[in-house]
Amino acid sequence: MIKNLSLSQDVIIELKQEKIKLNLEKRYKKIMRVLNIKFTFFFIFAFIFLVLFGYYISCFCGIYVNTQINLIKDSVISLITSLFIPFGLNLIPGFFRIPAMNVKKPSRKCLYKFSSILENFLC
Repeated sequence: MIKNLSLSQDVIIELKQEKIKLNLEKRYKKIMRVLNIKFTFFFIFAFIFLVLFGYYISCFCGIYVNTQINLIKDSVISLITSLFIPFGLNLIPGFFRIPAMNVKKPSRKCLYKFSSILENFLC
């Protein structure tokens, strides 16, 4: 359900690849209306889940008072690792792709292919 509400790239790609330009304006308005509705429902559901999970965590911490410090530490560690590890892994292919744009032609293809392989492997 969350996947259907949040992902919209298929509709946008389909709109970009449309060959007939006659109905493009009408189709664009329809797609934008549908996407606005989908995103509104997504944010409403996300807010409801956030409130429910917050209530659950506050009840848990109210009952198990001695676990509050460990829960906070583990949550901070989890947040940091889930933000910084993907960021670092996505930077590695970029380190090879940028020099591929600036070097001479024969090695450009090799560096670019290597960065593409890294991107597919790491990301």
